[in-house]
Amino acid sequence: MARRLTVLLLAACLALLGMTGCKKSPEETLKTKAQFKAEADKEITEENMAEHLDSLEKDIEADMGDEE
Repeated sequence: MARRLTVLLLAACLALLGMTGCKKSPEETLKTKAQFKAEADKEITEENMAEHLDSLEKDIEADMGDEE
């Protein structure tokens, strides 16, 4: 009797967990292509274009080094 009650209680707990699920994080809003372009147009100018390019190249080289 006690074993049957324990199994029933365990099944009820599992069913309850299954119905409630995991806590979901809030949806992130993703930027559109137009928003990325507008942001880049503000940040990257003719004067600082070379600096941004160098920075991107260094980031890519660092990422490539991490994969090895």
